[in-house]
Amino acid sequence: MLLSGTMILTVTGLIQRALGFAGAAVAARIAGAADFGGYSAAVSSAAVIASYLGLGVGMVGNRFSGNPQGAGVSPQTFGTVFALLGACLAGASVLVQFAVGPWITSAVTDSMSLGSGVRTASWLSGVLILYESRQGFLVGRLQYRRVAVQGVVLGVGQCALLPLTAHSGFHAMLLAQTGATAAAVAASFWPSKLESRDTAGRRDEETWAVRLAAARRMLAFGVAQVMNGLGVAVASWLVTMLIVKADGTLVASGQYGVGNQLRNLVATVPGALSGVSLSLLAQTAGKRAETRQMINVACAVGSFLVVGVGGILLAFLPQVLDFYGSSYRDATLALSLMIGAVMIQMAGAPIAHGLTVAALNRSIVVNVAGTGTLAATALLSVPKYGLMGAAASWAVAQAIATALMLAAGRSPGTSTRLGAVMTLLAGLPMLVAIGCHGLATHLGVSRPTTTVTIVAATMGLLTLQVGLATRTGTLPAGTPRRLWDRVAATMNSGRGT
Repeated sequence: MLLSGTMILTVTGLIQRALGFAGAAVAARIAGAADFGGYSAAVSSAAVIASYLGLGVGMVGNRFSGNPQGAGVSPQTFGTVFALLGACLAGASVLVQFAVGPWITSAVTDSMSLGSGVRTASWLSGVLILYESRQGFLVGRLQYRRVAVQGVVLGVGQCALLPLTAHSGFHAMLLAQTGATAAAVAASFWPSKLESRDTAGRRDEETWAVRLAAARRMLAFGVAQVMNGLGVAVASWLVTMLIVKADGTLVASGQYGVGNQLRNLVATVPGALSGVSLSLLAQTAGKRAETRQMINVACAVGSFLVVGVGGILLAFLPQVLDFYGSSYRDATLALSLMIGAVMIQMAGAPIAHGLTVAALNRSIVVNVAGTGTLAATALLSVPKYGLMGAAASWAVAQAIATALMLAAGRSPGTSTRLGAVMTLLAGLPMLVAIGCHGLATHLGVSRPTTTVTIVAATMGLLTLQVGLATRTGTLPAGTPRRLWDRVAATMNSGRGT
């Protein structure tokens, strides 16, 4: 279930993004720069408002829909309360953007059309909240096929409707985007037999007081996730501004932007895995043995993914930066630190999710400590060391957050020995890469030598991780051999055809 869910979410996300990109590219060509710029600005405002006024409703659905007892209500009552909560948040988002959006826009620009466009996009902000709440609900209930339907319909709608409406101006494009998102939400309810989950049984007649208490629990969880995201966003913005101030040429800012792109690339598939693991961990809440086994499996798989993707990226990082341009070549060591930090973060994500489910207050403390460390170290190091100071700030903040997370997870049983080892091992490719790229920079070691060394270290680490996972019973014995036999059989069948 963990692997199949991760695969479905990853492939669906790639399809949706590819279709959306294609539709936006054609629409940009038809509409022209001015209209497409207005569309992009209005959509961005809607997304920002929805992300904060949505109060983490998608994460709430992921956390509680599979285990509504965690909110203190029956499955039937949870569905009702969650639907009302999502509708109320969506309505509030529409009203706030409709009322405040043009005023904020007028403070930045004199464009009247953009102000009216932001009002048109207010409907999109509400629909985005409904989309996120529906997706979180489905992931929490392990209904991955419906998630796939929702994502593909959104991508197809964007690809078809945006070019068709581009010649009518950006207001029409905004309505097309809103319609495509609403259609995706509606499509996830049909057909009724696509994927179901048994919720039959006695309907518990909870009082409104119980339902309100459940809504408060959901909101508390959602607000905690939003505040964590807001803290990271503010700290990241602070790092960016400090880099801009330290380097007036903006070269370091461009290098930092590329580093963030590469961080997001490494986190793509493990991010889908962490979303699936949260819903599965929510269903094992209160079952210590099952929770620990799920965390072991999720950490093992997540660590394989980040070491495989991140290790190869670190090995070929100089070549990747050459593709961006010659001005990015001297950022190899700094970007290696940034990539290594996100590798540790994503490898330990299942432990972080387990801590969120078992002890939300501890999770908040860990997140605040990590964010505060990032801001403090950036203030001390970036003005003097620039990009390297920013990269070191990310690495130090992640190291402290990981140490606190492992310590805080001992009592509720979310910090397992294997999970901790897998999380820490995920940082080794970063150390190897820094050493090799440092030698290449200062001693003139050739690129092929450093690339082969890092790739060999990555393969060796993957072998060690698989051995640990099979030896502890997290993966069945003989897993590597079965995987190799499957690959060999696929290659042989390809030759036969």
